[in-house]
Amino acid sequence: MLQSLKKIHRVEFLIAYFVILLFPVILAAPPLQNSLAVIGFVLLVFAFGNAINSYSDAKSDISNLRKKSISDAVSKIKFLKLLIVAEFIFIAAGAVVLFGSNFVVWILGGIAGFFMLGYSVEPLRFKGRGILHVVSLSLSVYILPPMFVYFALVENIVWGFVALLIFYSLFRTGVSLINNIDDYFEDKKQGIKTTAVAFGVKKTTTLGVIITGFGIIGLAVVLFKLNTPLILIALLSLVGIFILLQEYGVYKQANKSIAKGVKASQEFFKQPKIVNLFDLVLLFICIFLHLTI
Repeated sequence: MLQSLKKIHRVEFLIAYFVILLFPVILAAPPLQNSLAVIGFVLLVFAFGNAINSYSDAKSDISNLRKKSISDAVSKIKFLKLLIVAEFIFIAAGAVVLFGSNFVVWILGGIAGFFMLGYSVEPLRFKGRGILHVVSLSLSVYILPPMFVYFALVENIVWGFVALLIFYSLFRTGVSLINNIDDYFEDKKQGIKTTAVAFGVKKTTTLGVIITGFGIIGLAVVLFKLNTPLILIALLSLVGIFILLQEYGVYKQANKSIAKGVKASQEFFKQPKIVNLFDLVLLFICIFLHLTI
């Protein structure tokens, strides 16, 4: 039962989410207890969203070899509907206690929640509506949650930090768009019109490369405006260039891989250690900015 609960809540993803949320926490520099409370709340929301997604996709995932284990986990938890309702009530109560009358946070959280639920839940189901797939994923995971955390914790807003978070979110969106190509064949077979299925792998990889590059360039410009040492900007940009080269490799092999069939999808770009290195360099830069601004 415990393994099934971990599977439907996609616990393995929470580590990546935690890293994403570290950036606004470091930049906001709040008391430790405030940071832990807000991060814990957002991670709980992410886990809840994963459970909703697992439940909504259970029927389609059963024919997907890579996701069948999630569908099996859903079927093993007889009280899943009740659990989802209980989690929603707990999250709503936690939001009231933690954020009170913080109007901006409620707005950001409300929009993020809308896109998170609408990502997989009918009748919205943005993941099957072409470009809305990547838009809803980006807003509900990479853009609004970091903004939510920053504005929930900060006392004096530094708009350069806000810009930094936005461009990092765009970078992550581009990487995610490339990663999601891995499901192209399965999604097409099941009639799920994701961005890759709607526009084709080649156009989707092109879009992913452009968004990733825009995010990296934007980060470099903002960091320069924040008087970050050029050596740190150069290091981050160098790692970013290697990531773009790997994404370009996906772009070049797109047509060949499509011609080979379903098994070729496993050869597509997945998040490598170099993306983690990019995160580590940016985390160090954020710590530097926190200490100097």
